[in-house]
Amino acid sequence: MVEAAKAIAEDSKMNVLLLVGLVLVVLSVPLALSRIPPNPVYGLRTSAACSSRAVWFAANRFVGRLGVAGGALLAIAGFNSGRSSPLGVLLARDDVQMALTLGVVGVLTVAGVRRARALATKERMLRP
Repeated sequence: MVEAAKAIAEDSKMNVLLLVGLVLVVLSVPLALSRIPPNPVYGLRTSAACSSRAVWFAANRFVGRLGVAGGALLAIAGFNSGRSSPLGVLLARDDVQMALTLGVVGVLTVAGVRRARALATKERMLRP
């Protein structure tokens, strides 16, 4: 009985990356397709991104595409974690899973903020 519980716990731990990756993809697709209008809850919410509708959609489309790619990377890593290969063993470690997840979220955040700032600056320069 105890062995079965340990096996279930190990299986669920190994699928955390897969689950996080799939959730990230599902949340990112509407952003990538410019389906989410400016709102106070969902999307890249910075002063630059909210400076205009055009910047909002462009910045969130960019972040959405990165989110789909990052989520797919996490899902693939989760699918391979715990396998008998050296990479699978490495991906099964909690610290590696946390580092991958935080790395993807960090890249999305930094790249999104930078992109929104660049778009807002460009739009301000083009205004008469």
